[in-house]
Amino acid sequence: MTRPGRIPGDPKDLLDDLGSQRFPDVYAGLWALPNDGYAVWRKPSPAFDEAVRRLPLTVPVEIRDARYSWRELEEVVLRIVADHDQWDGVEPPIIGVGPRGDWGAVLVTVLRPGGDLATAAARLVARYGFPAIDVQEGDRPVKLRGRRGWPVTPRPERRGNPRSFRARPSR
Repeated sequence: MTRPGRIPGDPKDLLDDLGSQRFPDVYAGLWALPNDGYAVWRKPSPAFDEAVRRLPLTVPVEIRDARYSWRELEEVVLRIVADHDQWDGVEPPIIGVGPRGDWGAVLVTVLRPGGDLATAAARLVARYGFPAIDVQEGDRPVKLRGRRGWPVTPRPERRGNPRSFRARPSR
């Protein structure tokens, strides 16, 4: 039975299912391309590449190298989110966290002006033991979207305090 919102044989679903179910240690994600095709990001894997070629796809697919899999990045993202109470009141305040668009790092967004971003990144790298954490400035809390993304929003009881955040799985 097809899950709600899915079209049988949809290339996006075929690619995402293949990666997330059969190759979770190499699959990073996908991007829609302007030509109605998809770019599939994965850690180099001949077995994954061959499995993609065997899918009955009707759209162009580009296979691109990713530094990390979704699983590896998600693990770090979830650890940062789980520690949100420890980051409350720390400067610069963290307002968002998720995988970087090319799956080459975890991207942490801090409230603008973020001060010394290199120091903030070094502090996060030291805390989580993950070598690829980038820090960027943002103007307000952002909702992260994508496969299994984690929106980071202000806590209801302290709305308006950008230093306070909670995470909940997106639907």
